[in-house]
Amino acid sequence: MYIAPRIFKAVNQTMACQTKKLGTRVYRCPECEQKKVVNHTCKNRFCPRCGYMESRQWAEKLMSILALIRHHHVVFTLPERLLPLVLRYPKVMYNAMFTSSSRVLKKWFQHKHNLKPGIVAVLHTSGFALKRHIHLHVLVTGGGIRNGKWHELKRNYLTRIDHFRKRFQWRFENELLSALNRDEMCTVGEIELKRLFKELNRERWVVAVQKGLDEPWKVVRYIGRYIKRAPITEQSIDDGIVRFKSKNSRGKPRRVVVSLPSDEFLRRLLSHVPLEGFHMVRYYGVYQGRCVAVSPSNREEHIKLTDFDPLRCSRCGDMLVYCGMEFPMLAYAKTG
Repeated sequence: MYIAPRIFKAVNQTMACQTKKLGTRVYRCPECEQKKVVNHTCKNRFCPRCGYMESRQWAEKLMSILALIRHHHVVFTLPERLLPLVLRYPKVMYNAMFTSSSRVLKKWFQHKHNLKPGIVAVLHTSGFALKRHIHLHVLVTGGGIRNGKWHELKRNYLTRIDHFRKRFQWRFENELLSALNRDEMCTVGEIELKRLFKELNRERWVVAVQKGLDEPWKVVRYIGRYIKRAPITEQSIDDGIVRFKSKNSRGKPRRVVVSLPSDEFLRRLLSHVPLEGFHMVRYYGVYQGRCVAVSPSNREEHIKLTDFDPLRCSRCGDMLVYCGMEFPMLAYAKTG
């Protein structure tokens, strides 16, 4: 079975994270000569260790730029019958989802209310039991800017779901046809694609629009869980069976324990390794270009969480002095 190089890279870097394989930084206390060695992190987006901290930083930064206005949570889901195309042309399909959903929302605000909204779209590829479930979580303002001033919508719902569903479906089809004309889907014919969409037009595409929220941090925390790390947290292994908790959204949402053979668990987990260089989070309208900032260092985050400075000597309290880096295995030196 073919395994993409980015998957090998993600697995190797995650296994080497915070070990000497990636090199170390050496510090020494000038007072008592105590030495401290800090292992490098891998910085891979699939790594749960690195991703946890980066997800927190992203959520905090996003909350700092959100307007003091009601926000709505909108979810655009891709039909399962399009999953084979996602496997063959992931960038094309993902870009079409981002473009289609954002244009539908911006167009509606423009024509209905003459407003420019703020939109944050986050791509998730995982669903119940780590199955492929391609969907966009979109956080959109319950209002927008006109003539430099914010105007909040009076209604607590944006509009009828059917409107967004039909417009998203139509725009997504046109985005794929445009990609086909640009030769970005070389193994798919136009007739084949139109026949597929004709069949899909008989189905109801899943688009969910939730009631406006005065506390958007709840949605930010929810959609930000897996944008910077693997879509799973704790699991146990016994006799080759991996058990982990997953949210079952059928009926009343609840957490259930899923059991999978180890090989099937790895297959599903690694299918969600993000594309290299691909932006899983995008900003539109008022929020476009506003969420760009230098992330705080791990040291700053550590101090914030524990009230303890990791670069202060645990024996005498003096500040440690940086002495240099060591790379015992240069093959693992490159990260990203």
